[in-house]
Amino acid sequence: LGLLIVYTGFGIFKEAIFMLSDGFNETELEAYRNDILEVDEVQEVKSIKGRYHGSSVFIDVTIVVDANLSLVEAHQICDNVEHHLHKKGISSVYVHPEPDHL
Repeated sequence: LGLLIVYTGFGIFKEAIFMLSDGFNETELEAYRNDILEVDEVQEVKSIKGRYHGSSVFIDVTIVVDANLSLVEAHQICDNVEHHLHKKGISSVYVHPEPDHL
């Protein structure tokens, strides 16, 4: 019984340290990357980072878009990415667009 308590306590401690140090499940990040690539005119996901804040999920992503788009068009693509991830239950999304030939 004592070993079970120690084992369970270690598991809880390990998970808490992972979340407190801004750790994020790589499988989830890959799923979010694939979700973002479904948005029209997103050419590439250059970087993606996630973190937990309690039960909330925060995503920071850099996407690549056509360099010939206007600022308004690029902003609309960013809004589409945000909306797409909000539908997946993400609390906060920060999207940074970069031109495709930077």
